[in-house]
Amino acid sequence: MTHCAVCHGAAGHGDGPFTVRLKEPPPDLTLFAAHNGDVFPSAMVRMIIDGKQKMPGHGGPDMPIWGDAFRRTATGRGDSPSERIDALVRYLETIQQRVGN
Repeated sequence: MTHCAVCHGAAGHGDGPFTVRLKEPPPDLTLFAAHNGDVFPSAMVRMIIDGKQKMPGHGGPDMPIWGDAFRRTATGRGDSPSERIDALVRYLETIQQRVGN
């Protein structure tokens, strides 16, 4: 909710309130599995969030690379940047629309 919902929406459908300001609409984050043979591509999603998998819009003015942002804001208290990214990946897996659903 803190980092993603403003663009991707509270349910991850790409319908957040900030989308009207973007050049490209954000993707529906609930469709990763549906676009990947009904298998959630967790490694790829992790690399996208971390910035290791380049995607249009990521790293530019529209979409920050969250791995970098999490590293810059790390305080030494709580979750590490890697743990924060892993938590996002796990959450995204839970909201996937499956083929036939």
